[in-house]
Formats: sequence, C-alpha cells, structure tokens
Amino acid sequence: MSFKVAVLACVVVVALCDKAPVHAPHPPVYTPRPAYHAPAPYHAPEPAYHAHAHHEPEYPDVPPKYNYNYGVADSYSGANFAASESRDEYNSFDTQLDLDHPESEFYKIILQILTI
Repeated sequence: MSFKVAVLACVVVVALCDKAPVHAPHPPVYTPRPAYHAPAPYHAPEPAYHAHAHHEPEYPDVPPKYNYNYGVADSYSGANFAASESRDEYNSFDTQLDLDHPESEFYKIILQILTI
C-alpha cells in the first residue's frame, strides 16, 4: 500500500513539474540610432626629408665600337672552342665561332654583316 502511495506521489509531482513556467516577455529596449558622421579629410604630412632631383645621365652620341674574344682549350679531352665578335660603328658587324671537338670535325662559322 505504501508503494502505491509513493508511486502516486511521484506521478503527481511529474505531472505538476512537466510544464515549464510561463513568464511575460521582456519589454523591448529601444535605443536611438547611432549617428554617423563623415570622416575628416586626410591631409598627408609634409615629408621629413628633401629628396634630391634625379637627373638621367647623358651618354655621348658615339657609334658603337668593340672587340670581344672568348676561348676554351681543354688539353685533357682535346676540346677547343673559341668565339669572337667585333663591331665598328653602325655599318659592320663580324662574328666568328670555332668548334674543334676530338670526336667530330672542325667547324668554323663566320657571320659578317655590312650595312651600307
């Protein structure tokens, strides 16, 4: 009998506690809209240094004239390579390439350009 009373008491407690309490909603809180102002215009500060004026270098107006030679001779393998290039003013240009390899023939390439 006491078991029945205990079970009945538990059922009553569960039935009463099953529903969540009902509270009135909080009243809305109204705040004024934020006021946005245009930012102040930006003014760059004056530089702390004074840069020197840059002047491009002036090159003399002379025609090109050069002579270039390059060579490699390997006594161990017998390879011999050479190249030369020369130029005198704007109207002539010479290039020569010599290739001497022990396993192939000797090649000599000469390029000569003359402009009139």
